[in-house]
Amino acid sequence: MHAPFEPNWNTALALQDRGRTLEALRHFREISRRLARAGGEPAPLLEIAKRLCGMHDRAAGLELLEAAARHAGGAPALLIRIGLVLRQEGAFAEAAGFARRALLASRDAGTAVDARLLLAECAERLGRLDESLALADEVLSTHPGSIPARRQRAAVLRRRGRLDDALRSLVDLLHKKAPAHWETCRAWFELGHVHDARGDHDAAWQAWTQARCHYPPNARWSLYRQQAVHVWQHVRSLHQAVTGAHLDAWTRAEDSSPSPPLAILTGHPRSGTTLLEQALDAHSGIVSAEETTVFTSAVYRPIFQHAPPGLDPARCLDALTADERRGWSGEYHGLTRLALGEPAGDRLIVDKNPDLLQLLPAVLRIFPAARIIVLRRDPRDVLVSMFAQALPPNHTSYSYRDVRAAGRMIALRLSLWRRLRELMPTARFHEVRYEAAAAHFAREVRGVLNFLGCAPEDGTFDPAAHARRKIVHSPTFAAVQEPVHTRAIGRWKNYERWIAPALEDLQPELDALGCGPT
Repeated sequence: MHAPFEPNWNTALALQDRGRTLEALRHFREISRRLARAGGEPAPLLEIAKRLCGMHDRAAGLELLEAAARHAGGAPALLIRIGLVLRQEGAFAEAAGFARRALLASRDAGTAVDARLLLAECAERLGRLDESLALADEVLSTHPGSIPARRQRAAVLRRRGRLDDALRSLVDLLHKKAPAHWETCRAWFELGHVHDARGDHDAAWQAWTQARCHYPPNARWSLYRQQAVHVWQHVRSLHQAVTGAHLDAWTRAEDSSPSPPLAILTGHPRSGTTLLEQALDAHSGIVSAEETTVFTSAVYRPIFQHAPPGLDPARCLDALTADERRGWSGEYHGLTRLALGEPAGDRLIVDKNPDLLQLLPAVLRIFPAARIIVLRRDPRDVLVSMFAQALPPNHTSYSYRDVRAAGRMIALRLSLWRRLRELMPTARFHEVRYEAAAAHFAREVRGVLNFLGCAPEDGTFDPAAHARRKIVHSPTFAAVQEPVHTRAIGRWKNYERWIAPALEDLQPELDALGCGPT
């Protein structure tokens, strides 16, 4: 006779740490139900709701957030906090709903401003540009110095092609020595994009450089440096330890899992993965899991975190038994199903995530039958795009903190793939050049579908139309809603003198791609 289930917070944390996330979720869900029934302060409800969302159980998290709102009597400040949690999780429609409720209930001018700003950002992500612009203008009518409102207004105007108006929204404000803050940082990045669209590349590069001077003063850069060193030392050691014999044995291993078929879509960030992902997601036999952390947090991390001391990463993977592999596969597919919000059925799951590029040896060990699709792009264009991206302060933005650091990081990540592809069975991976996809999209998509064993469908050739019908979580959400174009090819030439310090590090990757000398 089984003992009755008794949820326990510490037990749940321990289970999650060991990679038994689905079992941990059972505890967290029951704890959340009891908290919701008990009422009381909303803070604990918000904390566990954030944890549930972070574990990809958005439905349970949303239910708990609604309970927190009820217990607080619909207090506008709490509704905004809930909306911010959901925005962070990419639940823009739900976040917008809470922001709208906060706006309707607000009796305080400051709270109303916060609600409008959150709603404006969510509206843009949902493709409601008129609404986003109107909300930003409402904020500016009473708070003309609002940096986030100016940035939001400029972003929408830039997307609308009203570049002069977008420039006027930002330039006078930012040159008044705005304080160091994440919103100021974002505004400087947006100013750079406006200048870039206007063809003023000197001003664009200066704005992107200046943006980095406005990171919050309390950003913990020493910690981020330590994290970056730890992450990349481990990744290097994994790739250096893996041999062709490992990969041959791993990919030949029997995969008796009843789970849906899996493909990995990856490449260095800003290489076009989102464009191809939208095309594949439009296929009736494919469903995309876009940039989840499921594999990284629920499989990769616990495998290596609890490995025997001194065991090299390849031997650690090699030592996994068939039962252990099935267990990790079950965790992955169970959490992916939660992240998708629906069963995949017999559809092929495409896990699109640039971060999986450096984790591919572990992917191939856990999923012997997984297909690998890798996007490759001129690293000079990658460098410019990464330098222009508003990355929040963390170990990733530390790794791309300046041109030289960004060049070294791009070269490292691409070199890991170059080595791995020489060891992998050629039938297991398919490469796509971004430049070829931009110029001959239908041809390249057919090649990918053929690799995946899927027949072409008309919808797969119009990724912009598909992207406009769904929420795209990638930072390139706006660009992927445009028709496929070649304007971004060779963009680096506009910034050649600024990226020159990184070109020596990038040269081996340029040679490998046949780009010739810089």
